[in-house]
Parts: sequence; C-alpha cells; structure tokens
Amino acid sequence: MAFTFAHPLANEASWLESETEVTRLGLTQGRQQLLRQERPVVFIGPADARLTFPLLVGLRRHGSDWLIRVDGRGLWSPSRGRWLDSPGDVFMSTPPMIQSAAPNAVQILVSVHHGAAAETRLGRSVEALAAIAYSVPQRWGVHEPATLAWDRDALTAAARATAPRVARFAVLGAGFAATIRVVRSATGVTEETRFLAPLDETSRVVETLARLSTIQRVLFASAFTTHCAPDASIPPVFVAPPSPVAVVLGPQVARRFSLDALASIVPFRKVGARSAATYIADFDGCGAEARRALVCAGLTLGGAQ
Repeated sequence: MAFTFAHPLANEASWLESETEVTRLGLTQGRQQLLRQERPVVFIGPADARLTFPLLVGLRRHGSDWLIRVDGRGLWSPSRGRWLDSPGDVFMSTPPMIQSAAPNAVQILVSVHHGAAAETRLGRSVEALAAIAYSVPQRWGVHEPATLAWDRDALTAAARATAPRVARFAVLGAGFAATIRVVRSATGVTEETRFLAPLDETSRVVETLARLSTIQRVLFASAFTTHCAPDASIPPVFVAPPSPVAVVLGPQVARRFSLDALASIVPFRKVGARSAATYIADFDGCGAEARRALVCAGLTLGGAQ
C-alpha cells in the first residue's frame, strides 16, 4: 500500500508559501526540497531581504517566485514591480507600477559538451567567467551555504556520483555567483553554467566567450544585461527586460537556424579553428532591430529554444 503525505507548508491553494525573517534567502537544503514539490512556491522575506543567484535560478526553473513584506504596505513583488494583495497574485500577468532599475550587471549562460572520457573535468567555464569579474571560484556545494573549497576534481567526482541523475551545484567567489548543471547525454555530458556579476564594461564578456569557444565544445552561450547588488545578490527591485550583450552558437545549434537570414541584422562572425564553425555575435552598438531578431529566433538566456 502506498502512502502520500502533504508537505508541512502545503495549503489549499495552488501554490506553497514559505515566510522567513532571514534577510538573505539562499538555496538551502530545505528550500531545495520545497521547490521539488508539485506546486510552485512563493518565498516571502522581510523588507530588506535579498535573494542569492542560485535560489533565483531555482525559482525560475520551478516556476516559483519571491516577495518581501513591508510593514504598513503589504507584499511587494520584485518580479512584477507592483504591490500585491495575496502571495498567489505573483503568478498573475500584470503590468509593473514603477520604473525598472538600471542595468548594472551581466548574466551569462554557457552550455558545453564533454565526451564520455575518464579525463573529463568540469568547472572550466566558471573559472573563465570568474575572470570577467577579476575573481576566481572560491566555494562550491550542492546547496547553500556553499562551504567546500573550490576543486574541479571534487566537483567532477560529485557529478559522476550523481549520474545518471542531473547534478546541480552552486559556485561562489568574490563579486560573482554561479550555478552548474550537469546532464548525461547520448555521447557524454552537457555542462550548463549560469553566471551573475555586477559589471559596467561588457567588452570582456565578448572576449571571454570567444576564447571559451576555441578551447571547449560550446553548444550555446548567451550574455544579457541585468541588475544585482555588488555582492551578486538580488535586491527586491524591479529589473528592466534583459538586453543582449553576446550570443554564441556552436555547430550543432547553428545548423538549426538560418544564419544567412539573421546575418543581415545580427552581427555573427566565425570563431575558432574547428572544421565545424562556431559563431559569435557582439551586440555592442546594435540597434533594437538586432535585439528583436535575437528574441524572435528563440535565442535567449534560457538557451536555444
């Protein structure tokens, strides 16, 4: 006989609700377990709460969200940019009430293929991306707080031990935060790195992605503007829609798109010396038409759709 038990935070609504007085909401083991429930979750923090990037990635993956409670005002939704009457209202499509915060950061996605070989080592992408923030990875873990000293061999061993299930890790360093997702494929594994850092100058982003494309088998990469605090945490402010900084299309992804049609609008160029071409587009100085073309083609922060 099988038994099912309701989660302690479950209610009769279509979402789960978790409220805390902690001012830094991270991807703790408890919040990980809550996000694995069959219903979306609303995390509620105090007025001065901030979200960590690993938790933000988890919220987006599971269709969940977060709010802050302000005395005398009620519930504020950073993602909606408006005050709400009920936590469940965060899942309703409503226009924002205020002007968005100015971009001051970059969010990057890099998806890399590794062959099924004993010498495969994960973590090279996040090390390269950390250099954009003049930093290095310092700590990692399967949840927050991440307390393990950075070690690519230990990270790789943990991913192998998790296989064939998906392995997810948080990686932190001075001035940046990142997540790594490792998925087994038919010919090896795919390593997906998501990275966030405050950054005003984007030229290093394009240079780094171009260099990564020559030393790793990049399937897809994208960089977009966003907003974060100096420590790469997420303040409770409404953020402007992301604007593209750069996009990389590996050979497998490039074959799925009509680059000849896009090339007249989006400035793609070939990089690397591989026989199968990899393309990169730098959006510095490009107009709105190129940005619209990128979105219409399905090339976003979520990957090649």
